[in-house]
Amino acid sequence: YSRATFEVFHEAFSQLPLATLVNQSVLVMHGGLPASDSVKLTDIAALTKIEKPCFGLYHDLLWADPSPLNGRRPSPRGAGI
Repeated sequence: YSRATFEVFHEAFSQLPLATLVNQSVLVMHGGLPASDSVKLTDIAALTKIEKPCFGLYHDLLWADPSPLNGRRPSPRGAGI
């Protein structure tokens, strides 16, 4: 792959939302659950995109890994919870 291909994909992915609410009933997000139960939809909507998130809600929504089990689990990759 070329650098130009990378740049096109990088730009495309940077335009995608971290999370979205579908039909006012289903929350779809890039990664997994936030680390805190106190997160509200308004908290997610208020996030501004940053280049390299290292911690916090933005990081959780981007990198936390979904789990087939209920609840939160540490990520086997070390990202997110």
